Amino acid sequence: MLPPLERSRTINRAGWRRWVADGTGGACWLYYILPSAMREALAGLDFRASLKVLVRRDLLIPGSSGRSSQTPIPPGHPKARVYAIRSSILGDDGSA
Repeated sequence: MLPPLERSRTINRAGWRRWVADGTGGACWLYYILPSAMREALAGLDFRASLKVLVRRDLLIPGSSGRSSQTPIPPGHPKARVYAIRSSILGDDGSA
C-alpha cells in the first residue's frame, strides 16, 4: 500500500513521519518527534511521567534499549534521537 501523495514545504520541523506496515496487512503513518518538540507538546506536565503513560497506552513506541526514545537514521540525515508516536494518538483510526 502506498502513502497518500502530499507536496509541501516544511518550516519549523518538529520531526517527520514514515509510512509503515501496521502488522494487520495495512499501513499507517508513524510520527518521529524531535525531543524539543516533544517537550513543547508536553509543556506543563511531568515529562517523564507523561512518556511512561504514552508507552503504557501503546501510543509511544520505546526504543530497543528500553528508553522511551529511539535513534533511527532518517533518509539523508544523520542519526537522531526521536520519540516514535503512533498515528492513533491523533485519533487516526485508519479509515481515511
